[in-house]
Amino acid sequence: MDDLELSWQVLDLARLSLENKENEEAQSEKYQILLSDIYLSLGNVAIESGMLSFPSFSSFFFFFSSSLLFLDNLEGAMEEFERCMKIRRAILKADDRLLAEGYFLRLTSLPLYSVLLRFLSSTDSVLS
Repeated sequence: MDDLELSWQVLDLARLSLENKENEEAQSEKYQILLSDIYLSLGNVAIESGMLSFPSFSSFFFFFSSSLLFLDNLEGAMEEFERCMKIRRAILKADDRLLAEGYFLRLTSLPLYSVLLRFLSSTDSVLS
Protein backbone atom coordinates (compact mmCIF):
# COMPACT_ATOMS: atom_id res chain seq x y z
CA MET A 1 0.00 0.00 0.00
CA ASP A 2 1.48 3.34 -1.01
CA ASP A 3 1.27 6.62 0.91
CA LEU A 4 -1.52 8.11 -1.20
CA GLU A 5 -3.70 5.03 -0.83
CA LEU A 6 -3.16 5.09 2.93
CA SER A 7 -3.95 8.82 2.98
CA TRP A 8 -7.16 8.19 1.07
CA GLN A 9 -8.24 5.47 3.48
CA VAL A 10 -7.56 7.56 6.59
CA LEU A 11 -9.36 10.59 5.14
CA ASP A 12 -12.28 8.45 4.01
CA LEU A 13 -12.58 6.94 7.48
CA ALA A 14 -12.56 10.44 9.00
CA ARG A 15 -15.23 11.50 6.49
CA LEU A 16 -17.44 8.54 7.40
CA SER A 17 -16.98 9.24 11.09
CA LEU A 18 -18.06 12.87 10.73
CA GLU A 19 -20.91 12.16 8.31
CA ASN A 20 -22.40 9.53 10.60
CA LYS A 21 -22.48 11.74 13.70
CA GLU A 22 -26.00 12.89 14.36
CA ASN A 23 -25.65 14.86 17.56
CA GLU A 24 -25.89 18.62 17.93
CA GLU A 25 -22.11 19.03 18.04
CA ALA A 26 -21.78 17.37 14.61
CA GLN A 27 -24.00 20.06 13.12
CA SER A 28 -21.83 22.83 14.50
CA GLU A 29 -19.83 25.09 12.22
CA LYS A 30 -16.58 23.64 13.60
CA TYR A 31 -17.48 20.10 12.51
CA GLN A 32 -18.86 21.22 9.16
CA ILE A 33 -15.63 23.10 8.40
CA LEU A 34 -13.65 20.03 9.41
CA LEU A 35 -15.78 17.91 7.07
CA SER A 36 -15.20 20.39 4.25
CA ASP A 37 -11.43 20.19 4.92
CA ILE A 38 -11.64 16.42 4.60
CA TYR A 39 -13.46 16.70 1.26
CA LEU A 40 -10.83 19.15 0.05
CA SER A 41 -8.03 16.79 1.10
CA LEU A 42 -9.75 13.84 -0.58
CA GLY A 43 -9.89 15.86 -3.79
CA ASN A 44 -6.20 16.67 -3.55
CA VAL A 45 -5.30 13.03 -2.93
CA ALA A 46 -7.42 11.96 -5.92
CA ILE A 47 -5.55 14.38 -8.17
CA GLU A 48 -2.14 13.39 -6.81
CA SER A 49 -2.83 9.68 -7.17
CA GLY A 50 -3.97 10.27 -10.75
CA MET A 51 -0.85 12.25 -11.56
CA LEU A 52 1.42 9.54 -10.18
CA SER A 53 -0.33 6.83 -12.16
CA PHE A 54 0.01 8.86 -15.35
CA PRO A 55 2.18 6.78 -17.68
CA SER A 56 5.33 7.40 -19.55
CA PHE A 57 4.56 8.06 -23.17
CA SER A 58 5.96 4.77 -24.44
CA SER A 59 2.73 3.28 -25.71
CA PHE A 60 -0.41 4.97 -27.00
CA PHE A 61 -2.76 2.27 -25.71
CA PHE A 62 -1.17 2.34 -22.29
CA PHE A 63 -1.44 6.12 -22.38
CA PHE A 64 -5.09 5.96 -23.43
CA SER A 65 -6.13 3.47 -20.74
CA SER A 66 -4.20 5.36 -18.07
CA SER A 67 -5.80 8.58 -19.27
CA LEU A 68 -9.20 7.07 -18.56
CA LEU A 69 -8.08 6.19 -15.03
CA PHE A 70 -6.72 9.71 -14.58
CA LEU A 71 -10.03 11.13 -15.82
CA ASP A 72 -11.87 9.06 -13.21
CA ASN A 73 -9.57 10.46 -10.53
CA LEU A 74 -10.16 14.01 -11.77
CA GLU A 75 -13.94 13.52 -11.83
CA GLY A 76 -13.78 12.16 -8.29
CA ALA A 77 -11.63 15.12 -7.24
CA MET A 78 -14.12 17.56 -8.75
CA GLU A 79 -16.94 15.89 -6.81
CA GLU A 80 -14.97 16.13 -3.55
CA PHE A 81 -14.15 19.79 -4.23
CA GLU A 82 -17.82 20.53 -4.92
CA ARG A 83 -18.88 18.85 -1.64
CA CYS A 84 -16.32 20.99 0.16
CA MET A 85 -17.53 24.18 -1.49
CA LYS A 86 -21.19 23.40 -0.84
CA ILE A 87 -20.52 23.27 2.90
CA ARG A 88 -18.24 26.32 2.87
CA ARG A 89 -20.66 28.44 0.83
CA ALA A 90 -23.45 27.62 3.29
CA ILE A 91 -21.43 28.53 6.38
CA LEU A 92 -18.80 31.11 5.51
CA LYS A 93 -18.92 34.73 4.47
CA ALA A 94 -18.13 35.48 0.83
CA ASP A 95 -14.72 36.99 1.69
CA ASP A 96 -13.51 34.15 3.95
CA ARG A 97 -10.05 32.74 3.20
CA LEU A 98 -11.25 29.13 3.46
CA LEU A 99 -13.76 29.81 0.71
CA ALA A 100 -11.03 31.37 -1.44
CA GLU A 101 -8.79 28.34 -0.81
CA GLY A 102 -11.49 25.95 -1.98
CA TYR A 103 -12.16 27.95 -5.13
CA PHE A 104 -8.45 28.18 -5.87
CA LEU A 105 -7.81 24.45 -5.57
CA ARG A 106 -10.87 23.59 -7.60
CA LEU A 107 -10.04 26.05 -10.36
CA THR A 108 -6.40 24.97 -10.61
CA SER A 109 -7.61 21.42 -11.26
CA LEU A 110 -10.03 22.37 -14.03
CA PRO A 111 -7.40 22.89 -16.78
CA LEU A 112 -6.17 19.31 -16.33
CA TYR A 113 -9.73 18.07 -16.52
CA SER A 114 -10.68 20.01 -19.65
CA VAL A 115 -7.43 19.17 -21.50
CA LEU A 116 -7.87 15.49 -20.80
CA LEU A 117 -11.52 15.56 -21.88
CA ARG A 118 -10.55 17.26 -25.16
CA PHE A 119 -7.80 14.70 -25.74
CA LEU A 120 -10.11 11.77 -25.13
CA SER A 121 -12.86 13.17 -27.33
CA SER A 122 -10.39 13.78 -30.19
CA THR A 123 -8.96 10.26 -29.92
CA ASP A 124 -12.48 8.87 -29.84
CA SER A 125 -13.27 10.53 -33.17
CA VAL A 126 -10.00 9.23 -34.67
CA LEU A 127 -10.65 5.69 -33.49
CA SER A 128 -14.25 5.68 -34.79
